[in-house]
Amino acid sequence: MRQGQPELRFGIGLSSGEVVSGNIGSQRKMEYTVIGDGVNLSSRLESITKQYGCDIVLSEHTYELCKERIRVRELDLIRVKGKMEPVKIYELIGEISQPVDRKTQSFLDMYDKGREAYKAASFDLAISLFNLAQALRPGDRAVELHLSRSQMYILRPPGENWDGVHVMTMK
Repeated sequence: MRQGQPELRFGIGLSSGEVVSGNIGSQRKMEYTVIGDGVNLSSRLESITKQYGCDIVLSEHTYELCKERIRVRELDLIRVKGKMEPVKIYELIGEISQPVDRKTQSFLDMYDKGREAYKAASFDLAISLFNLAQALRPGDRAVELHLSRSQMYILRPPGENWDGVHVMTMK
């Protein structure tokens, strides 16, 4: 960051799938655009980067195409507005060929264990593990979200049919 200049941050949502592209409109006003489920999901993922505190969020569809080359952390299993099928989402960490430091690897391991406990509805264990992850990386929004949800589920259990899917209510 240059001295006196504000820090610029932006989020990127990436998803893969079939799309239709071309000129759409009338003779008076023509625009080149792309439409399709992949575009819609990418837009939804871009908007939730702030919620999870991540710069780049990938859908499981994109992750599957390049998983041998990239390091990610699984963020959540979500259902976006307007869709019934849930989708796993991931934060892009970097290229798999680039090693991470020991503290980052410990954080990622603890977070992954917390996610596993969360998905198994073992919310007390999830809270313990997410607290350990939070000690390694204070302020991590994905950890804070999972801690908050786990605490809520202890007070109001989600029910027998809970599938671990978080329903996104905003576009």
